[in-house]
Amino acid sequence: MSLKTMTGTDDMEAQGMKVPWLLKLLMPLVFRKPRKLAESSGARLIGLASFPDGESLARAADEALAVGYRPRIDREFSLDDALAAFTRLQSTPRGKVVVRLPGADLG
Repeated sequence: MSLKTMTGTDDMEAQGMKVPWLLKLLMPLVFRKPRKLAESSGARLIGLASFPDGESLARAADEALAVGYRPRIDREFSLDDALAAFTRLQSTPRGKVVVRLPGADLG
């Protein structure tokens, strides 16, 4: 099993991103504990970074679906209840809080 998250600057540089020196210094410190937890659970933590654009997001979503990833959904709200969704976010939900857009079918 492997978990994909941004774990360092190598994955960012591989995507062609310019990484500030302070981030290069802090990233290994920030992700030391998650890496050790993953290893102790028999999982492998893999670095993943992408540019914030629709094409990259769509590619990442396709890859997640291909391996059967399904996020834990805490609760879904309609767009009319967006304020309730933000209130739910403040109460430490046990999964993702989803706001559905009219006519959007996410499968």
